[in-house]
Amino acid sequence: MLFHYPCAHVIAACGYARIALVTYVSQCFYADSFRGTYAPVFHAVDDTSRWPSPIENDPIFIPPQIKRSAGRLKSVRRRMHMDINDDMPKNKCSKCKESGHNRLTCPQNNV
Repeated sequence: MLFHYPCAHVIAACGYARIALVTYVSQCFYADSFRGTYAPVFHAVDDTSRWPSPIENDPIFIPPQIKRSAGRLKSVRRRMHMDINDDMPKNKCSKCKESGHNRLTCPQNNV
C-alpha cells in the first residue's frame, strides 16, 4: 500500500519482519522523482529593457496591526489519519448512565 512516507512504527516493523520498506514509500519520495523536479533548465531574462516596468502609482499595502494576546501560545497539532480512533467511548452521563452527554447537560436535570 502506498501512503506517503511511513511512520516510525512501520519502519521498525519492516525491519523486524525483514520486509522491503520501499513498498510502503510513495513514488514522490524517490531520488529519481526529486532529480526530475529540477531537471528542466530555466533561462533568466538578461536584458533589462525586457524587464516589466514598475507602475509608480501602485498602492502601498500596509500590513494590518495585529495585537497579540497575552500569555503563551497554544500549540497547534496537525491531526493525522492515525490519530482518529473510532473505538473511543462517547461521553457517559453519571446520573442516567446514557451516552452522548454528561451530567451538566443531562435532559433529566430539567425534570
